[in-house]
Amino acid sequence: MPNFSQLRALDTAPYIEFTDLARKFATELEQFGSNTDSHRNTLAGSWAGRDANAAIARVGQHAQDFRTNSGVFSKVDTIVTNLSNQLNNARQRLESAIGMVPSIPGTIDGSGTITINYAALGSNPSPAAVSAAQSRAQQVHGYLCQALQQANQADQQAQSQLASLIAPVADAQAAVAARQGETETDTEAEQPSTGGEAGTPGGGNSGESGSEKDQTGKDGEDDKSTGGTPGGQPGGQPGGSDGNNDDSTPPGLVIPPVGDFSEAQMANAARIIEVGEALGISERGQAIALATAMQESTLRNLANTSLPDSLNYPNEGTGRDHDSVGVFQQRPSQGWGSIAECMDVDYAATKFYEELERVKGWEDMELTQAAQAVQRSAFPDAYAKWETQAYQILEARR
Repeated sequence: MPNFSQLRALDTAPYIEFTDLARKFATELEQFGSNTDSHRNTLAGSWAGRDANAAIARVGQHAQDFRTNSGVFSKVDTIVTNLSNQLNNARQRLESAIGMVPSIPGTIDGSGTITINYAALGSNPSPAAVSAAQSRAQQVHGYLCQALQQANQADQQAQSQLASLIAPVADAQAAVAARQGETETDTEAEQPSTGGEAGTPGGGNSGESGSEKDQTGKDGEDDKSTGGTPGGQPGGQPGGSDGNNDDSTPPGLVIPPVGDFSEAQMANAARIIEVGEALGISERGQAIALATAMQESTLRNLANTSLPDSLNYPNEGTGRDHDSVGVFQQRPSQGWGSIAECMDVDYAATKFYEELERVKGWEDMELTQAAQAVQRSAFPDAYAKWETQAYQILEARR
């Protein structure tokens, strides 16, 4: 599991190379299965008798073995691809949080320890200013922990999924070995009566299939160690504490599906709520944020084809409205942040709440008015239609 510094330096290129190989093996094994089936059909049309039936059945089983192994490699490809994507996303969230440190104001060292720069608050800072800086530092520390937790959970999930593939592969290996033993026994028993008839077509395939299975198991084992196990906490608490913190980060908020929203959309909604709670935003403010994200992106973290760099970040689709990106469709050119920041749900939600709190009397406004005061949309009344579902999500969160 990579710690703070390891996650920052993580290179997922080997994961991509591995998935390319797994995908290639899956394709080739599927083709071997098809070719073996073709040989079986040819054999069935030209050879009859008890020996022929046994041999044809064995060749058919070899074809199935190839297909089984193809399916295993295909699953490995999917698991490791998802792991790579999740680790990239966690690293980007980590970098986004690190980018927020100067605004505390503060610094962060190579182990993730945040130190508040009290001198930057003035020669005699007010208690409110000190408290605000400490609160921002704690918030950033929470974001760092969440990024590391995401990497940890992704790694553990991948390990569990890969482990679930190993047992079936081992069973398949045992089955192949048993069939090979049966083949040898049958051959010895039948030699006196078969004389010089043809041997067992495809007999060599059984060994090759077993080898492929063994390689699958080994690849699965290797991949388990490749990902590491992230989860180390940042090196210290905000304010320069010694980092001896045994408190574990709570699991991410999971909200049951509401309406037609997908798991990914609900995950974005959960992040918006969690950020609001961390900032002390009322439920009303969280509802405004949710309704805004529903109208702007239907709770999807959207890249933008007009900003090619945005496609380098995890996304759930693309939009084309000016240079708007992310779940709130914030525009980097209008001062909302960098592309990377606006594509980060935590950052985007934080910016939305910050702007909302600058709107005088927002808590007494209609939801659509408050949202419009922040977004300045060409369709100022469009947010109202999402108010009911916003509160349904908040209710489901309880």
